[in-house]
Amino acid sequence: MLNRKIAPIGHALEEIKVPRVEEFILSSGIPVYYYSVDEQPVVKIELLFDSSLFHEFNPAAGTFVSKLFKEGTHSKKSKEINQLFAEWGAFVECSANHQYFTVNIYSMNRVLPKVLTLVSEILNEAIFPEEEIVKLRQQQISQHRINLKKTDFVAHQVYNENLFGLTSPYGKKIDLSDIEEISREEIVRYYNAIVQSRPFTVLIAGYVAKGVIKSMEDVFSAHQTIVGLTGDFKVHDFKVNNIIDNWEDAVQTSLRSGRMMPNRKDKDIHKIAVANEILGGYFGSRLMKNIREEKGYTYGIYSRINHLKHASYLTVSAEIIKESKEDALKEINKEIDILLNVPVPKDELEVVKNYMLGTFYNNLSSPFSVLSLFKMLHDSNLEYDYFTDRFRTIQNISSKDLIEIYNKYFDYRQFLSVMVG
Repeated sequence: MLNRKIAPIGHALEEIKVPRVEEFILSSGIPVYYYSVDEQPVVKIELLFDSSLFHEFNPAAGTFVSKLFKEGTHSKKSKEINQLFAEWGAFVECSANHQYFTVNIYSMNRVLPKVLTLVSEILNEAIFPEEEIVKLRQQQISQHRINLKKTDFVAHQVYNENLFGLTSPYGKKIDLSDIEEISREEIVRYYNAIVQSRPFTVLIAGYVAKGVIKSMEDVFSAHQTIVGLTGDFKVHDFKVNNIIDNWEDAVQTSLRSGRMMPNRKDKDIHKIAVANEILGGYFGSRLMKNIREEKGYTYGIYSRINHLKHASYLTVSAEIIKESKEDALKEINKEIDILLNVPVPKDELEVVKNYMLGTFYNNLSSPFSVLSLFKMLHDSNLEYDYFTDRFRTIQNISSKDLIEIYNKYFDYRQFLSVMVG
């Protein structure tokens, strides 16, 4: 009988093997990457359209196309489209950002041919009715006005503007005027340039039986693609700065602090990940213990390395008691200063190593998370040995290595800091 008074014996991970996805190319040239498990006859399919030049359009255009995607085709009205998806037990949603216009499809295998056929029709024949645009425009205007009263929303905008520059797509924000002035012509222009008849990549996770592959070939084999837009993507050199925007009626202050970082191909990237974890990457981090547990300035504070296609950056973020915002920033800088000069104790480093390796191992527990790991490699043009390098670096990194990394990349005197509220 299991004795629940005795803890299970722990074992150190000696290696982690990331499952490989499989690949095939449709006769139309569309690449399909999939990871299959035969647990349930269900699949998740992602159609990824390159939208890295979204800045050539009204900044709100991608949002409008994604939200109006299922609002009718030349032969079907919105109500019929949504009823069909509901009858088939399928779920289709879209999103648009600075990297992809994404169509996510969740479907049972037995109805997948019908679902894909309807999705294909929308991809090529969406009509974007004027009356639906009017409704959505009003909704988005109202939501944007609400967002502009939120300190976290404004802090995020100000931080990105100053980190990347107003001329960079990453620093460009959606203004209220963009929503108010967007026209059907601008929405259709985005749709034509980014989605309709454009190349895309397919990711599939779940039970990828032969019928799934056949359905993809049957529906998309004749997909005619036109090469999309090309152009420059610029990120400027940010300036070290402290920006404070005081709001008299605010009860809290949103804090963002950080700097540009190397991308995933840099030799130091895995060491940077460990350094960030210690600083503010998990619930037991230095920042959490000080700013939350000891000082009580916030409910939560985290630091994160964000990797985009054309830039990587560090952000320390927290919602702080308004009266303590200057003290909170001083304490953040104090914790970083300690890491710049004092070696991380061995027991603390071991806890972080075990946490990071365990978290990574848990990310292999579902086909969806396995495919997400591949998507990261694909987006960054990396090979699977990236994960081997990460595993070995986490295992072998020393306190001496971390001192070097903190001084090279985490000096708070080289940070951009923004406080709103």
